[in-house]
Amino acid sequence: MKNASPVYECILTANEQGSCLILNSVTEAFCRVVGISPHSLGMPLEKVVAQKTAAWIYQAFSYIKDGNEAIRDLREIQGSFWCYSLAYNKPKLTVSLSPIWDVDEANRTYSVNNLANMSLNKFHGSFHDSLLINCNESNYKIASISPALSQLLGITIGDNIDTLFSYMQNLCTDRLIKRSMELNKVHYYMDVYEHDKTTCHLLITLIPLNHFERYMLIGLHKLQERDYYQMMKSIDTSPRQICEAGNIGVAVIETENCKYKRIINANTCFNRLVYSHEDFELLRIKIIPVCCAKQSILTASRRLGNLNCLIAAIPTLNSNQIFLFIIPDTGPQPSIQSLANRLTKREFEIACHIVNGNSIKGISADCGISEGTVKKNLSNIYSKLQINNRVDLVRLIFPTVIN
Repeated sequence: MKNASPVYECILTANEQGSCLILNSVTEAFCRVVGISPHSLGMPLEKVVAQKTAAWIYQAFSYIKDGNEAIRDLREIQGSFWCYSLAYNKPKLTVSLSPIWDVDEANRTYSVNNLANMSLNKFHGSFHDSLLINCNESNYKIASISPALSQLLGITIGDNIDTLFSYMQNLCTDRLIKRSMELNKVHYYMDVYEHDKTTCHLLITLIPLNHFERYMLIGLHKLQERDYYQMMKSIDTSPRQICEAGNIGVAVIETENCKYKRIINANTCFNRLVYSHEDFELLRIKIIPVCCAKQSILTASRRLGNLNCLIAAIPTLNSNQIFLFIIPDTGPQPSIQSLANRLTKREFEIACHIVNGNSIKGISADCGISEGTVKKNLSNIYSKLQINNRVDLVRLIFPTVIN
């Protein structure tokens, strides 16, 4: 007979005010993992578990006690990953643990897609910092780091990443980085940073850059505490997919005298999002020079092509290098992607201009081609898509907008 799987669960009872949680019942498996005595029934939570664990449970409980909701978080316990789940059904709070066998499951521990339910202005100015890691086999060293983060952590270029997670509350491991690099896939997790009486709630983005050398770009996005816990809640709606693997544009830019010089490298998504001459000029003229002059992180919400995007320019200790993040508000719509597959690169660029309301003359100036060439490409677009005019083109892409 196959042994039953262990149950990692405890039940706490809240008082009428919701200010105190009492241990009502607990399984042996939960006691073994968390390190509490099974004889602690009837005692307040803060006298049963470690101070940090109790503080987090009380804090998370405060965000769900009024709505009978559930909340989840990723935790590292004795070198292993666990998913904490808190579900409240007044007056009982059920705390469950489930093991995370594969680091890739970290993305599904909490609803990162809840980002889709927050407007872009929530993230305006929210990029906290970043660093670039050179990944050679098991030897991970700092390749570039922003001045603020270097000063804060006391690490600089050439140092290894041993101290990288030392100020994180929940996860102190490099396995997420290794797994993300192995899969060549963007990963996310959330953590609380505590140092010198400063507390920051962070969304951490791991972005592999596999070119001739293997790098990992780590972005730290500062969240308001309420947004941090909102992202942990289980939401039954179907939010728009954003920030999926490969859907964040990343580029490393070389500058000279506070001006754009060249792109050192960029991932495919960056090239797709920064598609037109007009989009690139926005970065070259308005974003990069300001970031260079101020030597500080610059964020802006802009429309690139047909997508609203968050743009973040991040300087490094190398004064002639800038990281660029482009985060789309939503992934490309199927109709737009289908359109791109049926047209040439130039035709698709012109089609995007048409959808955005640009004139023949404006397209000519923005793309650096003659008006005759624009008209010829437009004729090819209409022929390939079997439509007659720009109104048909807009209707094709946005069928629900124009009736």
